[in-house]
Amino acid sequence: MWPFKSQQKQALPFMQTKSIAAQCGQAILSSGGEAVGAGQALYYYETVGPVADAINRIADEVCSVRPILKNTRTGEIIKDHKLLALLKNPNPIQRYQAFIKSFVVYYLATGNNFLVATGQIDRPPLELTNLTPRSVSVTAESKDGLAYQYTVSGAATYTRTPIDYRFVTLNPEAEMFHSRDLNTGQGLTGGQPLLGASRLRPHVGDIKQNSAVATHNISLLDRSGVPSVIISVDRSSLSDEEFTTLWSQLQTWYAGAQNAGRLMLSTLDQKVDVLNAEKIDMNFGELFKQTKEEIFGLFKIPLPLISADTMTLANFEAANIVFYISTVLPLLKYILEELGSFLLPRYKGSEDLVLTYDKNAMEALEPLRMDRLKKITDMGVITIDEIRSELAFDEVAGGDDIYKPMNEIPVASTSGVKPERPTQPMPALNSSAAKLIDILRQQKTVTGERRFSDAEIIEIAGEEL
Repeated sequence: MWPFKSQQKQALPFMQTKSIAAQCGQAILSSGGEAVGAGQALYYYETVGPVADAINRIADEVCSVRPILKNTRTGEIIKDHKLLALLKNPNPIQRYQAFIKSFVVYYLATGNNFLVATGQIDRPPLELTNLTPRSVSVTAESKDGLAYQYTVSGAATYTRTPIDYRFVTLNPEAEMFHSRDLNTGQGLTGGQPLLGASRLRPHVGDIKQNSAVATHNISLLDRSGVPSVIISVDRSSLSDEEFTTLWSQLQTWYAGAQNAGRLMLSTLDQKVDVLNAEKIDMNFGELFKQTKEEIFGLFKIPLPLISADTMTLANFEAANIVFYISTVLPLLKYILEELGSFLLPRYKGSEDLVLTYDKNAMEALEPLRMDRLKKITDMGVITIDEIRSELAFDEVAGGDDIYKPMNEIPVASTSGVKPERPTQPMPALNSSAAKLIDILRQQKTVTGERRFSDAEIIEIAGEEL
């Protein structure tokens, strides 16, 4: 049954249990600064709009690109393979896009992804699924400080094999693969930490501010009360107990973003001074915008893609290309490399194969590709068929010729013969003949020589003269 297939197989030789150093579980994913555990990171993703928007924007682009296999020895592109079929339908409840999106969300939010492949570990997997980092804890082996065991809450335990450093469970048989982001903290024996660091950690302050601003504004809208006040009381008229009680009540009922706009009623002799509400509201709006931009900057998403203030038709296209080159493609490459290194060894004859993507199939990069192709074409270094091949068009008759503009006249041809000069004056031309002659003059051979002499051009264009 899902998530695992029951199978009978002889037990694998695990390491003998040694003294276990620590149970990490949902502990700190990074050292220094404010700790961000997997649960907290995913809570930010689920509740803070800019965090979810940024991660989802990246995830949606990454999972929209279909993987291919490439033979590194022959250069052959393979689009029909059992691994590609498995990725298309990795498990009964997910297809490729949902599967990859969960990988991206878990990895970007928590710095970790835990992939489980069911079935015998020396054969192609039966199913693939990404486990939520909330449910996974890792235990270190005290002697080497490296991961020894992964435990999934209420499910299974994956223990390290003694030789090839694989994490396997036996009943039913399955294997776990841990992908983790950089963590500059220190492990138990001075080595690498067991878990990756959340990318949200350096910006916890911005995330909390953004959340508090949203809570403040919602509270104002709900209650429609006074945004901010100063309350003055005669301290001499209150006993210590009365003052403490009043202070506690004010903190409970009126302080904080969650109480913004709450109306106040009191029988005490108090003076209430209202602050400049418009200035305060403006500050909250600016703070919300600033923290949103900081969060998107954390994930390397260009401002023209998210801010109407900086967005134009021209820079939107350029920003989208930058977004792909600097953010989407590096993450896509990493994920496919992780999947390939884990899964391809299970398939016979896959030694020369790598899991990759076809950059030419990405619509977002089409302007960049067309600009590059135009520049190469203008240089006159590729044939018509080579151009058509780049555009996925079929070859045509005469497509192996190279054409260059007429104004690029070579000093000498490769054969040592000087370029031909006009031998006779051209007659007066009408507009149709002029266009035809101009086209014929621009035609050149592979060596850069004119394809037609003036005499031949006059003869060809005779009917138009």
